[in-house]
Amino acid sequence: MNNSNWDSARALRRACSFLGLALAAIFALGGTTSAQGGHNHAPGEFVDHVHGSPRTAPYDAELVHAFRTLPVQDGGRIKPFESLVQVTLLKLNEKRSVSIPDEPMYGALAGVRLSAMEWALDVLLYPDQASDYPVFVVTDSEALRIIGLSEVAKRKRDRYSWNELAPGIDRLRPYYDEYRRIEEKDRSRLQTQIVQLGNDLADYQGLQRVCDVARARFGTGGSSLLREAFGEVDGVRFSVAAAQAGRLIAAFRALDASGAANGDAAQAAEYTALADFLGRQLRMAQGSSAVSWLPPSDVETETWLDFSGVFDEIRADGVEAHSAQIEAIAKLERMIDATGDQGALSAAGQDFVAHVRQMADRRGEGSMIDLEVSYHEADYFYRALQIFVLGFLLCAFGWLRPQLKLLYLGGWATSVLGAGLVVAGLTVRCILLSRPPVSTLYETIVFITGIAVLVALVAEAINKRRIALSLGAFVGALGMFVAGAFELLEQRDTLVELQAVLRTNFWLATHVTSVTIGYAGGLLAGFIAHIYLLGKLVGWKKDSYSFYRNIGRMTYGVLCFAVVFATVGTILGGIWANDSWGRFWGWDPKENGALMIVLWQLLILHGRLGGFWRDYGIAMLAVLGNIVIAFSWFGVNLMGVGLHSYGFQAGTKFWLTVFYATQLLVVAAGAIAWYRDRAATAAAQKASA
Repeated sequence: MNNSNWDSARALRRACSFLGLALAAIFALGGTTSAQGGHNHAPGEFVDHVHGSPRTAPYDAELVHAFRTLPVQDGGRIKPFESLVQVTLLKLNEKRSVSIPDEPMYGALAGVRLSAMEWALDVLLYPDQASDYPVFVVTDSEALRIIGLSEVAKRKRDRYSWNELAPGIDRLRPYYDEYRRIEEKDRSRLQTQIVQLGNDLADYQGLQRVCDVARARFGTGGSSLLREAFGEVDGVRFSVAAAQAGRLIAAFRALDASGAANGDAAQAAEYTALADFLGRQLRMAQGSSAVSWLPPSDVETETWLDFSGVFDEIRADGVEAHSAQIEAIAKLERMIDATGDQGALSAAGQDFVAHVRQMADRRGEGSMIDLEVSYHEADYFYRALQIFVLGFLLCAFGWLRPQLKLLYLGGWATSVLGAGLVVAGLTVRCILLSRPPVSTLYETIVFITGIAVLVALVAEAINKRRIALSLGAFVGALGMFVAGAFELLEQRDTLVELQAVLRTNFWLATHVTSVTIGYAGGLLAGFIAHIYLLGKLVGWKKDSYSFYRNIGRMTYGVLCFAVVFATVGTILGGIWANDSWGRFWGWDPKENGALMIVLWQLLILHGRLGGFWRDYGIAMLAVLGNIVIAFSWFGVNLMGVGLHSYGFQAGTKFWLTVFYATQLLVVAAGAIAWYRDRAATAAAQKASA
C-alpha cells in the first residue's frame, strides 16, 4: 500500500474541489463542470454505494487463501497481498491478528479472532462492520484528549476502532501537520503518538476505500448520449463506463470544440453532464488508489496500476489496450455484488485473483508469490524463538540434573532445530529477494543470531561442558525476540527491495556478511564472559578451577574467530567504498565503528599475549566489547549522519541505553568478584606466611 498521509488526502480534496481544472488537465478538454447534489440521479451523479449487510458467516478458506496470493506492487516489489496486509495490521494493531471483543454489538463475530487476511477482507468488503473493530493502538490517551475525544478514552494505552477515532480527524490534522515537521528524534512521546495516529488513520482509510470503485454506480441523468451508451440503468458501473471511455471522451471533445458550453441549452446540458460523469469517475478512482494490484499491459512499464492509473491509461491509450484491466475491475465488481452469499463471494473472489495472476504471469512477474506466502505461513523466526526457549529450559534443567543425559540431548536437538529454522528462513529470504541475507538492520539481527548459535554449537561440540550449548539456546531466544521487537518498531515490510547496484555488488555482499559474522562472534564472546563474571560473583562452582578455565578459553577462542571476520569485513568494506565512492576510507561514523570493534578485539588479544590481563580482564573487556559492537551496529544510526547510516529508529535509543547499562553492571559485578578474590588470595597468602 502506498504510505498515505494527510498531504495526499488534502491533495485529493483540492483536486475534487477544482474538478473543472482537473478535467482540463487530465482530458485536455477545457470547459466547466457542475456537481449535482441530492439523490435524484442528476446528470453524471454518483449514486452512493451500498455496503450491504454485515458478515455473519466465516469466509471460505479457498477465498482467504486466494487473496493471500493476490499479487500487488508495493515498495517497488511484487509481493502477495498478505505481505502488505500483515505490515499494515502490525502497524495499526501491533499484532498480525484482530481479536473481536465478546460483546453483543459485534453479533456473530463477537469473541472471534480474525487473521490478518480475514480482517483485510472485512475492511474491503464490509467496511461499515470493520469500522467497529478495535485495531488502532493508542499508547497515550492524552492524544485523544487533545483531538477532542476525551469521552472515548479508555486506559492510558488501549485499542480503538475507526468509528471511535474518526470524529477527531479534523482536530488531529493541524497537530499532525505541525508535529511531523519536527525531526523524529526530537519529537516528544505525545508528538510521536499524534504523528503515528495520523499515519495509521490515513493508511486505514486508504485500504477501506480501495473497493469503492467497484461499489460505485454513476447516474446517467438526462444525458441522451449517456442513455444511448448505457441504456436506462439505475447507475453505471465503473468497468462499464471505462469500456465506453474512448467514445465519451471523443464526444466531449467534439462538444468542447463546437463551443457547446456557450451554445444552446441542450448542448450545454449535454456538455456539463459528460464532464460531470467523467469527473466523478476520476474522483472515485483517485479515492480508491491505495493498492496497486493491476499489472500494466505494456511489458516495458514496471509500475503497476491502481484504479486511478487505469483511468489515466485508458484516456491515453484507448480502451482496447487495457481490456484486461477493465475485465479485472468487472470481476471485482461481481465479487462486491456477491457479499451476501459466501459461496458466490468465494467463487467471484477466486476468479478475480486468478485473472490478476494471469496478467502478472504474462509479464513474467509474481513467480515468487506462493513461496512468499509459504514463508509467512512457516513463520520461521517465531517458531525458532519457541524452540530456543524450550532448548534453554532443557539446558537449565540439565544443570540441575546433570545425570539425565536426555536433557542434554534435548538441548542439543532443540538448539540445532532452532538454528536450522533460522538458516531456512534466511535462505528463503535470499531466494525471494535474489540477494545476500544481510542488507537491513532487521536482517543483521537474524543473521547475527544464527551465526552466534552455530558458533556456540561448534564450541559445545569441542568443549562438551554444557556452557556453550546453554548460552547458544539463550542467545537464540534473545535474538529472535529482539528481531520480532525490532520488526514491530520499524513497522514496515522486512523483505525490502534494494537498488540494483546494491543487489549485484560483490564487495558489498562479502563486506556485510563478513563484518556481521564478526559482530556475532564478538557478542557471543561477551555473553560467554557474562557466565564467568556473574558465576564468580555468586560463587557458582567456586571450587571448580577447570570450569572457569574452560570459560576463559572459550571466550578467547571466540574472540579470535570474531577478530578475523571483523578485520576482513572492514577491509572488504573499504574495497567496496573505493569501488562505489572512489575512496577507501572516509572516517564515516559506521566505518569508525567497525574500526573500533577491530581495535578493541585486538587490544584484548594482544593484552592477553603480553600478560597485561588474564581471565578476569579478558572477560570484563569482552563484555565492554558488547557495548562497542552495539554502538557500531545501532548507535551510529542515532547520530543521523554518514553514508552508511540505516536511519533513525524511534525507541532504539532507550533500549540501547538499557543494554549499555546492563553490560556496565556486569562489568561492575566482575570487578567486585575480582577484588574479593584478590583480597581472599592475599589473606590466604598472609595466613600461610
